[in-house]
Amino acid sequence: MSTKSVAKSAKKRLRDIGLDWSGKVRVFTDAKVLSHNATSVKKNKRLGGRFMTYTWDIKNIFTPTTEMIIQIF
Repeated sequence: MSTKSVAKSAKKRLRDIGLDWSGKVRVFTDAKVLSHNATSVKKNKRLGGRFMTYTWDIKNIFTPTTEMIIQIF
């Protein structure tokens, strides 16, 4: 999983006209995760087993883009 970012100058222009965003992105998986930049990683008690919850806290438009590489075979 990878997200596309826009140029820093475009982000600044968007913020200057009042467009910004914040929130959370969550991924639930039992796949082998090779790398990620999640803010937090926790065992998922609801799904059980090997499932983990990866959470990215998006504070504003300048938060780094989300990244996750999983192994599927």
